[in-house]
Amino acid sequence: MNHVLETIKNRRSVRKYQDKQIKDEELEKILESAIYAPTGHYDQPWYFTIIQDKDLIDQINEGAKEVMSRMDVEWIAQMGRVENLHIFHRAPTVIIVSARKDATTPMADCSAAVQNMLLAAESMDIGSCWIGFAKFHFQ
Repeated sequence: MNHVLETIKNRRSVRKYQDKQIKDEELEKILESAIYAPTGHYDQPWYFTIIQDKDLIDQINEGAKEVMSRMDVEWIAQMGRVENLHIFHRAPTVIIVSARKDATTPMADCSAAVQNMLLAAESMDIGSCWIGFAKFHFQ
């Protein structure tokens, strides 16, 4: 089978991580795959913020859960109140993907970049998960 198709079929969301950081070379390859994603009008509107500081990751987790706990959508509010929930599943590396506000199609562009990162991670046997809850911390 084609390696790309095999990687696509094998990719899963991982929610249990080792304490050790991924290697710098692996992180660079994952980020490189992101910038090769297609974008509307060749905007390349993305920013990739790499966080490997456990305290900062925990701070973003707590900030997101605080906002979530006050949401009108009950299931999100309930998740925000779960004491032992960690939205990043205690991953040692988090990549926050954001975009310029003036981009033509920022959501689609960043989504394509994230998908490339997930597939690159899978191709290197690195577990990953697309987490949407982090956005609440940055509102």
